Amino acid sequence: MATVDKLADASSAASAPSLGEAIASRLPDETWTQILASLDYRRLLRMRRVCKRFKRLVEDQKFKLFRRGFIGGELKPGKKVAIHPLLSSVDCVGVTVTWAAVLSGCYHDQSISRHDHDDVAAAPSSPSASSNSDGDEDDSTSAKLALGSHAAEHKSSQEVPAVKDDASDDLKEFNGLEYPAAEEFATSPACKELRVSMMGEHGFSKNDEIVVKDSTGVKCDRVLKAIAKYWAKAAPAAAARQVRAENGWPKEHKVCRNEVLSDHRFFEGWRPAVVKANGSVYLEALRFGS
Repeated sequence: MATVDKLADASSAASAPSLGEAIASRLPDETWTQILASLDYRRLLRMRRVCKRFKRLVEDQKFKLFRRGFIGGELKPGKKVAIHPLLSSVDCVGVTVTWAAVLSGCYHDQSISRHDHDDVAAAPSSPSASSNSDGDEDDSTSAKLALGSHAAEHKSSQEVPAVKDDASDDLKEFNGLEYPAAEEFATSPACKELRVSMMGEHGFSKNDEIVVKDSTGVKCDRVLKAIAKYWAKAAPAAAARQVRAENGWPKEHKVCRNEVLSDHRFFEGWRPAVVKANGSVYLEALRFGS
């Protein structure tokens, strides 16, 4: 894929339009469509800005991963399901209903330029990942979210506010809920019921699932907000008593679930999604780091 990245990089130069169009003209649309179908979420977005011809090809319905709603009969046990990169790119332990911090390794990606952010912000319907020609979408669980080396654009085309004073990228935090990607579907194929298990430690049960339902397809923002509400609930009694004792809190003090995690609160991602017998999708978090 190095050639694809070089081609996208060239589009930042002053001669980019003529260069991109010259390269694009060497092959027919059918061939370029096959090439584009092999690209991941990030590279597909980059290719949109090489030239007008590539932009037209990328906006074809073939590249619809995470933008197509729920269709009955698609999800059966054993079906391969892709999880939207956004759900792996934000802190799903520290998330609140208004803030989902983008993990630093996901936005500090020097291979992405400001142009990519402009594309995403200006076109909420921009493609999110590749799919192969027969319509069976590629697994993009490990695909990188196109956030880049600078702050991505807010929906109002203004930079997402940093929560720290230092101006360096390393000390800024950006809100994943403000990205257009938050309004895309959480899985591909889209599901109408997503069941999420965050942990099985500290008195929590893996069976204590977060259930998100939507007849048209579950979207990322709803999943993140549901996870936030899960953490805001009261912790199991035994774990809550221990936290109160350690902190000298009165017994009437409410201890939220995320307060019992101590230093073991670093989100590490997800296990592969599993389709259940009823067509729902089950998603389980990896054990948290410290």
